[in-house]
Amino acid sequence: MKHVNSDVIFKRFTYKINNVDEAKVCASRKHDSGLVTVTIKVVGVLDLRAVDLMQRIYEFAKNFKAARIIVDFGRTHCIHDSGLAMLLLLKNRLGSQIKKIKLVNTRHLMNSHLGYLPITFEIN
Repeated sequence: MKHVNSDVIFKRFTYKINNVDEAKVCASRKHDSGLVTVTIKVVGVLDLRAVDLMQRIYEFAKNFKAARIIVDFGRTHCIHDSGLAMLLLLKNRLGSQIKKIKLVNTRHLMNSHLGYLPITFEIN
């Protein structure tokens, strides 16, 4: 994962959803603000099979007191409704700790009902 020079990566893991799909998760801290960002790169499909991944991300973000979550869908080819529901539950469980979850590289997924997510998600 590439980060701006002002970011310090201090924890990362890869989570196998099944034999094909996976997610790469990393926590970084900006030198200037000290804010912790959790970045998730989903490879393949995001659906109900990723429920354990979302639980692990929740614990990861909570333990590191993350202020931002970025989900990168650049290598994701499908998001099922259950995947959207898990994103909503993640945001709901983190409550006020995370103001917005930023979704990036979503242009190829615009038919995946991303527009139905509330304004607490920033879609780029």
